[in-house]
Amino acid sequence: MTFFKFARYLDEKGEAVKPNAIERAYRLYAGEAYLHSLAMCKNHNTAEDIVSEAFVKALLSINVQETNFKLWLLKVCKTTWIDMCRRNRFVSETSIDEYVDIQSVDDVLLNIIREEERRIITSALLTFPDICREAVTLFYFNDIPQTDIAELLNMSPGSVRSLIYRGRRLLAEQLKEEHYGL
Repeated sequence: MTFFKFARYLDEKGEAVKPNAIERAYRLYAGEAYLHSLAMCKNHNTAEDIVSEAFVKALLSINVQETNFKLWLLKVCKTTWIDMCRRNRFVSETSIDEYVDIQSVDDVLLNIIREEERRIITSALLTFPDICREAVTLFYFNDIPQTDIAELLNMSPGSVRSLIYRGRRLLAEQLKEEHYGL
């Protein structure tokens, strides 16, 4: 049951939306929404603001007829970012080290290697054109199907496939230039 269906069910019964449902949706999708937002805005704090606003909009939009909450949430994140850009409230300059997330691993050396790989890939992705970075991030990091990405970006599935292919090629070229190998 998606978040919207659950919330509508509670609303029809005359009950308030329970915090557990909101918490569950947040735990399931906040990380992916954050990654998507971060790929767009390149700023840790702004990405957190975007995700927060998206979940507030989810609470206010209980009657929305969406079947895929995750895709809807990513669309809301994108429109929220566009609105913020239009208002010119935020600057998208930040240090790459601000949003490198380290997972706890027993082996310290393995942890350092993973952090460095993540930093290298993230810094390479930040140099991509916006539309290409967004398509690659949605496909590889959020596991969104190409057809849904096409709908989200208002383009054909073939164009999305081309963007993802170009992104893969760009990443390989950048890693070769930096002598990281493949």
